[in-house]
Amino acid sequence: MISYGPTLIYDKSVIEGLSARAARWLHHHFHVVIAPPLLIEVIGNLNKTRGGRSGVELVASIASHIPSYAFTPTINYRELFTHELLGYQLELRRKPYLGGGRYVRAADGSAGVFFDEAPEAVAMRRWVEGDFNGLEKAMADQWQDSLKAVDLGLYKQQLRGIKARFGKTPSPEAVLAYVDEILTRGQRYQTFSLGLHMLNTPPKVFKIVIDRWKRLGRPPIVNFVPYSAHLFRVELFFAFLVATDVISDGRAKHRADFLYFHYLPFSSIFSSTDKLHAQMAPLLMQADQQFIPGETLKQEMNALADYYDALPQEAKDTGIFNYAAYPPMEGTFLTSQVYDRHQQGWRNEAARPNTKITPAESEHIMAKLAPLMDTISGIERKPDFS
Repeated sequence: MISYGPTLIYDKSVIEGLSARAARWLHHHFHVVIAPPLLIEVIGNLNKTRGGRSGVELVASIASHIPSYAFTPTINYRELFTHELLGYQLELRRKPYLGGGRYVRAADGSAGVFFDEAPEAVAMRRWVEGDFNGLEKAMADQWQDSLKAVDLGLYKQQLRGIKARFGKTPSPEAVLAYVDEILTRGQRYQTFSLGLHMLNTPPKVFKIVIDRWKRLGRPPIVNFVPYSAHLFRVELFFAFLVATDVISDGRAKHRADFLYFHYLPFSSIFSSTDKLHAQMAPLLMQADQQFIPGETLKQEMNALADYYDALPQEAKDTGIFNYAAYPPMEGTFLTSQVYDRHQQGWRNEAARPNTKITPAESEHIMAKLAPLMDTISGIERKPDFS
């Protein structure tokens, strides 16, 4: 069951460093959002060996700490970016965008959106069993090849003027301030065009969005396409960091690490043990977001596991969704503090008596849902000959 807690994105370094018991409580108290770079990083381990373990064993071990029923995968940034450029209004509400939904209308007129089980969840269960198909093995090869192909030196060559502007190596804060100045005060068409080119926008989409933007009176980019504006900001920031020697051009993985930042608008919290993430993520996050160092999160989940292990057996017998429906009300747990910040009002909810649904209420709910469930079942039974 997916948690109703604050949304959280983590990178591979976090889940790799957690024990099974700690990972369990992480996914119980937080609504984990799986960003595509995590899956690519995990599957990239297929070509590695470490500590006497094969790549298959490494991936299976990591996947075993990510319950397939307890996360939401968010759509790839390129798909969201393209949809926004074509006119789809994205809401950046610290919630993930889940793909694959189908609108369903039942015979009685009731309607809803039905989601199949996410392919990422299906794949995760296979990985735990050491089951990998040819596509995943090809992805692992492509991941290694893509890192080898990254030439960060090109940024330095193409952006020599940026380095000259600062004179000496600037702070990341100064670089981001310059990026923000360009995005807010720069010539709008040139800035918009630059961002679209940096994100390799297809020519047809480029023309459509520029025409639409002009028809609307050339509004500020952040108002016109807010998610795209975030992507422009991340891309420019990375390019300028490399150009000014804040980031070494000798580590191609920096490029892969920055891909996580494309998904920041879709969660309240980001966690990583990576030094680059720790330094840059807080700068790119908004006031309502929070970066939690991976080691801090690990210590917190271990402390929570110890707390719950120490509860009386009669409390545990009531079930996890009773004795741990919310983080502890007492003590100084970081999880409770995070809830205070991002899930205001939870303490009042936690203090209310737990009212159970009566059999009559349950029967009434199921009766209301029955027509819609029958329609969904009928759709699922239809063979696909396409």
